[in-house]
Amino acid sequence: MNSDNAAPASRQTSLNTFTSFSPSVLDMSSNDIITTTDFKHITNTYEELFKTATNLQAALEAVSAAANQFGQALEQCISECPKVNNTTMVEDGISNAAGLQYIMASNHQILGRMMHTSFIEPLQQELIKLKVEYGQNHSYYQQEIKSKSKLLKEHEAENLKLRKKKTRDLNKYKNNLLSLTNQLDDIDRVKYEYYHEINALVAGYNREHLLTRTGGLVRAELEIYESIAKKGWSGGGLDQLLSVSPDLFEINGEAGVEDIIDEATLELTERDDQQEQEEVEEAQEEGKNETVEDPDESFSLPIVSTTNTLLRKLHKDNKIDTIQNI
Repeated sequence: MNSDNAAPASRQTSLNTFTSFSPSVLDMSSNDIITTTDFKHITNTYEELFKTATNLQAALEAVSAAANQFGQALEQCISECPKVNNTTMVEDGISNAAGLQYIMASNHQILGRMMHTSFIEPLQQELIKLKVEYGQNHSYYQQEIKSKSKLLKEHEAENLKLRKKKTRDLNKYKNNLLSLTNQLDDIDRVKYEYYHEINALVAGYNREHLLTRTGGLVRAELEIYESIAKKGWSGGGLDQLLSVSPDLFEINGEAGVEDIIDEATLELTERDDQQEQEEVEEAQEEGKNETVEDPDESFSLPIVSTTNTLLRKLHKDNKIDTIQNI
């Protein structure tokens, strides 16, 4: 038999060489087969996404309201206290800060609205369509399988009758077996097409709707926060306020650097203490081999400071002098 016409190695060759090359569910991996339970789990995952997106929308609206109230409170510190002799720089600085809060409130309100109109609502509508298409495909699949399975049973019964006959028509028996094989291949093809179609539906939802809607939301977030960040640039209206304001992140950064220095210093002192102890032990070992005038005199170690490297080195020098004087 020509190797070009050989059936795939993953399946046994059927009686019909042509149908043996048709797509089969046996060629699909378990990850490609989306069952009814799998589809329900997938749709529940989408609905959980919509639920969390709704929570984020509510949080954005709450931030918008809070930022608006904060801006009003800042303005009232100037407008409601007219007897205070504030300088122009103070009044303008606080007013500009309040204006920034209003901008943030407005942008968060816009972002919350976009979350609903451009993300949650359209994806929910597409999910409804996906469920409808799945239901139609599943219903058609069940009808086809039921119809073809019934026809298969009828041919099996006919084949059983042929086997019980005393005299058998070999050609008729062979044709009947071939018909059974074709029907099995046909059922296998229906299953393959069904699972392939369901997988394509879900993948299409992710590619054409979920991905694009998520990307649009991310683009809106970047543009909104970038417009807010531009207020801190030169000429953004907050130059004078920022010139007299501390950089809170820089302060935190300095504290972090100090913590790192403290850890490095502690590690250094521990290493020096260990090295110093080893040197003392070596000196004591050498002292055993030397003649000492006053053997009862105990050797006292210098006080070692764990917080000051300079003092430690001074003590270390004193220790060496003491050994030399013995």
